[in-house]
Amino acid sequence: MFGERQGSEIVVRAVEELENRASSEARFELDPVRTVEAARRRRREGLELLGAWHTHPMRSTALSSHDLAGASPGQLSIVVAADGALAAYEHTAHGGAARLELSTAGSARD
Repeated sequence: MFGERQGSEIVVRAVEELENRASSEARFELDPVRTVEAARRRRREGLELLGAWHTHPMRSTALSSHDLAGASPGQLSIVVAADGALAAYEHTAHGGAARLELSTAGSARD
């Protein structure tokens, strides 16, 4: 997810779907090379890498221990559950995360 921080608001302007390179459907792992390529391309458009979205096809929108362990402070995660429910989180220090209010103002998908 790419966008910008505007004061206390985080605005997602573009989303790119990158391949899950984890060997299990129960895990999610971005290809670091493709992630850096996408971040460089979007930076030229004035956008910053905010974080990633992924699905929990067999779970709720709650972050898993794997989600928490693999994130850096300030990184965003949007989780989509099998029933279509969405939840947004901003990762904090020491493996925590704060749930964010999520609002949509149109399609951010590019």
